[in-house]
Amino acid sequence: MKIGILTFHNAHNYGAVMQAYALRTILRRMGHEACIINYRNQAIENNYLKKLRVSRTKCSVKRPKSFLKYWKEWRECRYKQSDWGRQCDKFNEFINTVLLEGNEKRIYEHDLTEMSIDGFICGSDQIWNASLTGGLDKVYFLDFREDIFKISYGASRYYTKLNDFEKEYFREKLQAFDAVSVREEQLAIELSKAADLDIKTVLDPSLLLDEADYILLEKPVKEKSKFVLAYYLCEDEMLDECARKAAEILALPLIEIHFYRLKDKKRYQIADCGPEEFLTYFHKAEYILTNSFHGVAFSVIFSRPFYAVYNKDARKDNFLKKIGLEKRKIYSVKEITCDTMTEQFKAAKEILNEEKKNSIDFIEKAISKCAERG
Repeated sequence: MKIGILTFHNAHNYGAVMQAYALRTILRRMGHEACIINYRNQAIENNYLKKLRVSRTKCSVKRPKSFLKYWKEWRECRYKQSDWGRQCDKFNEFINTVLLEGNEKRIYEHDLTEMSIDGFICGSDQIWNASLTGGLDKVYFLDFREDIFKISYGASRYYTKLNDFEKEYFREKLQAFDAVSVREEQLAIELSKAADLDIKTVLDPSLLLDEADYILLEKPVKEKSKFVLAYYLCEDEMLDECARKAAEILALPLIEIHFYRLKDKKRYQIADCGPEEFLTYFHKAEYILTNSFHGVAFSVIFSRPFYAVYNKDARKDNFLKKIGLEKRKIYSVKEITCDTMTEQFKAAKEILNEEKKNSIDFIEKAISKCAERG
């Protein structure tokens, strides 16, 4: 069947682009003609422009104190860094060549109504998070035509609780879906109540592929010797301390991946990492410390021993608990021992393989049901 994928494929986030790649790969292995639709929510697009600027008002120019504040922010703007520009170029190259396969024409809502296609799958990123998309975007609810099948795979939103407007909106829109699945268990519970539907919980698509699939995408990095890797979704002092402690215990250099370069020049920072290089660093690392969900996911995929260093995050908690690795969550440098995790990974992979099967079954059954219906 001819299937279009609607997701945040254009977000300059390692997890976002890899989950889009993974879902398309799985659909093609099932024999479908799957492609990623180059629809771009403007609010998402605005976050990843190569030349972002510090906001300026008339007040910031006319009043001396305000002007000095604006000038300081402009001088220190992380988006002026050369690293940011190189990172943007690498993401855009991956998005255009790998995800869109050279078909860079931007698709708008009116194009979707005329597209020759059997159905759409929306997901798996936070496509139902109104704070990210500038209000609930009806395109991600497939609310633009009635003559195709509609499936959500692992759709998500940061806040699981729904207000009264959202309850009614989700109830109305999800009734038109042929099958609905989300990433988080609590969100499934909330939406099931609101829409009176059987809503499944599935794995993030990035977890449906194996190590060998991602190795094919890797690009060489200059670091040849062994190293400890710290990947920061957001800056955190405890992650700093834990990463340094692990590097000290293992007597290895510490490499840090950030989205922008910090001022501390003593730290070995990488702030211009592309998606393919990101995979290489995870594959080659001796040990990984991260506060990112996808940092945890790729640590597991590559069987690299890791610590998930964060305070509160239901999504990471659920995943670690599901595969029996909840003890890898820490938030104190005292918990660092740098054990090898060999037996832990063996048990976790068995659970993960079963979860993969269930998630792929959801996709196959949902599409088969739609095909039978015609």
